[in-house]
Amino acid sequence: MARDGRMKVDDFHDSALSFVEYLLDRYRQSSMNELLRHAGETGSIDRAFRRAYHQSYDEAREEWIRHLR
Repeated sequence: MARDGRMKVDDFHDSALSFVEYLLDRYRQSSMNELLRHAGETGSIDRAFRRAYHQSYDEAREEWIRHLR
């Protein structure tokens, strides 16, 4: 999706929506609620992912990308 190292806003939105839908399908709404709560408590998206999904943000993202292929 990146063009010249830049992503259009619509492409970014579509990617973000796809990632969230993947997380909801795989882990349920309750885990998404935990992720958001932990993100607010810790101020760290990686720590929030580790607490809610038992993997880092990068690991979850790589898993999502594999799922897309």
